[in-house]
Amino acid sequence: MIYGSKEWDNPDTANTIIQASLPPLGKDIKTTMMVGFGISDKRGTWTYDAETNDVKLDWQWEGDFKIHSRILSRMYKIAGFGSMLGDTHAIVPSTSIRWAGPA
Repeated sequence: MIYGSKEWDNPDTANTIIQASLPPLGKDIKTTMMVGFGISDKRGTWTYDAETNDVKLDWQWEGDFKIHSRILSRMYKIAGFGSMLGDTHAIVPSTSIRWAGPA
């Protein structure tokens, strides 16, 4: 089963949450994953360094705070009392970015 929940009434906090099974891990760990999507009011930028031939992401850590907080709150409500959620976004922010490198 796949679960989806959308909250689109307010454009400032519009988000979607989906739930899906994890890929086979060789062991039943009795868990699932939820993924939340929303649009933050901040943007990161990609820059290309020709000298090192590398691309760097410049992202304000707090750029997602408002939408991330809303999504996480909804996830706890969906998961229910006593559920344990891991927050990968707290480790690596993962929202909208725009490319600022060479065309």
